[in-house]
Amino acid sequence: MKRAREVLQLARTITLTRAPYIGPMLSKLIVFWAPGLGTFGVTERGHLLIDPRAMLAWEADEGVEVIAGVLFHEVMHVVLKHAARLNGRTHRRWNVAADLFINGNAVECGFRLPSCGVFPETTEHATGKAPFAVPTPWKCADGSTVTMPAGLTADEYYDRLPTPPQDDGDGGQGQGEGQGGEAGDGAPQRADGNEGGPADGNCGSGAGGEPFEGEPEADTLDEDGNAVGERAQGELDQAADAVARQAQEHAKAQGNLSAGFRVWADAATRPPEVPWERKLRRAGRAVTDKLGRGRQTYRRPHRRAICMGAHPRNPLMAIHEQTLCRVWFVIDTSGSMSHADHIAAISELMGVVRNGGEVYILACDSAVQGEPVKLPRSMSATKRLLHDLLKGGGGTDFRPAFEAAEKCPPRQRPDLIVFATDGYGPAPATATVPTIWLITPGGKVPAAYGEAIHVSKVA
Repeated sequence: MKRAREVLQLARTITLTRAPYIGPMLSKLIVFWAPGLGTFGVTERGHLLIDPRAMLAWEADEGVEVIAGVLFHEVMHVVLKHAARLNGRTHRRWNVAADLFINGNAVECGFRLPSCGVFPETTEHATGKAPFAVPTPWKCADGSTVTMPAGLTADEYYDRLPTPPQDDGDGGQGQGEGQGGEAGDGAPQRADGNEGGPADGNCGSGAGGEPFEGEPEADTLDEDGNAVGERAQGELDQAADAVARQAQEHAKAQGNLSAGFRVWADAATRPPEVPWERKLRRAGRAVTDKLGRGRQTYRRPHRRAICMGAHPRNPLMAIHEQTLCRVWFVIDTSGSMSHADHIAAISELMGVVRNGGEVYILACDSAVQGEPVKLPRSMSATKRLLHDLLKGGGGTDFRPAFEAAEKCPPRQRPDLIVFATDGYGPAPATATVPTIWLITPGGKVPAAYGEAIHVSKVA
């Protein structure tokens, strides 16, 4: 363990020397020694998993700079929020796509990565031994192979990766375990049969992949044996924002940031040209404010009318009834809204209906996934709840959500439906409920009714 700590410390130094901008996130991750894991990985709770024996083997075979590259690779998974961007996709296939994006850009930034990693077609990969070109062919269902071009995003790699016959869009519930990626676990298969090792499509739950067996819980020990608590998602989000700002400054000062990371840093630090949150707030209030002011009703007798008694000459007096605004926030789980986008939209909606209203969340792909769930007032509790509610991953159909609203009893029907989606799917010809479409970049408006608000993504 002493030698492992020394190698890790040296790798940290090399990583921060080459990419000082990742310091805010690197300092947040808790090192967790995991003998027998066979690789590196990260978890959604903010743990950096390391098998010391495997790390020393790679260091002896390919050099400590390879360990620095792996360290950079795992940290960037958390910075780029790959776990939150899973959005119902297959775990292993999304992890491979994220690795292709990170590895191509990491090599462009001057890092060395293990030869067992996955790389885009045109990337020249330099190990501790010698530089060589590494095309990564993938097996298709018909037995043919395909290679991945360089310079794409993780989402584009995911769409281009071949789908095994058993990968039927299981919503991230692939059954594969371990490093190999057996046929049928929802992962594309490498034609060269290379399996095992870091940066090869199995980096843990923090990368959007399958969680490792026995991932540490919130209360565990760090590398020095001290008890540590769970890293709040807000802390990791703040660290990711800090990395983006420092990466942009690093690019301006030294100019050695890769093209893909430069685009990401610019997008993450640039404020949206159109503040879509403000549009959502205004559109929501146009509906909920009118309802929230209350109305006159004769369904219950006025208390003064009761005192006056029932007589033909006594007037009928109405009472003022405060109306309750009910908002459904429907998430297209086959779409591309990020976790940060969902949280931002929910925050705005909760602000809209704070005085006399409720927000319910509902997941929908080709069918409604469960019942609408009322969101708590606490944003931290909402973030935790959101992870459990995003289920689906199949096709896209907006009609089931509107049908579910119409089937609700009158007092449970929504006053406003906000649909977060990329817009590719059939919608009802008309809608009896006021609707707001939150459209992701590159999406389209699925219907002529309602108000369309195009989301500017920043992560």
